[in-house]
Amino acid sequence: MKDENVILYDGYCPTCNFSVKLASQFTDRYYYSPIQSEFSQEFIKKKKLENVDSIILKKGDDYMIKSNAVLEIAKHCKSPIKYFYFLRYIPKSLRDYIYDVIAKNRFKLTGKYKTCQIPKGLLGRII
Repeated sequence: MKDENVILYDGYCPTCNFSVKLASQFTDRYYYSPIQSEFSQEFIKKKKLENVDSIILKKGDDYMIKSNAVLEIAKHCKSPIKYFYFLRYIPKSLRDYIYDVIAKNRFKLTGKYKTCQIPKGLLGRII
């Protein structure tokens, strides 16, 4: 089902768009939804995630955020991305700290799109 495994990402973020495009090249397990979409906003509201500045991996009615979401996505990718899954052995607090530093500075590093973007090649996988 389309809404079972969905990666919710910031459509205004070039870093997020690049990551989504990269993931889509190594796995067909996921669908994608910009956080700005109605679908994502309904899920965020339902789960009370309004202040989360993170990628969200929706798995059925459950979800993962931050480094856990990234590692779960990597786990289901083909080589070489799947090898990042070994980072799960690093303590979650340290992984999430690094994730938060990158998330906080992502617009300084790559700028910000003026409109919500959908990476090329994903049109059939966007909900």
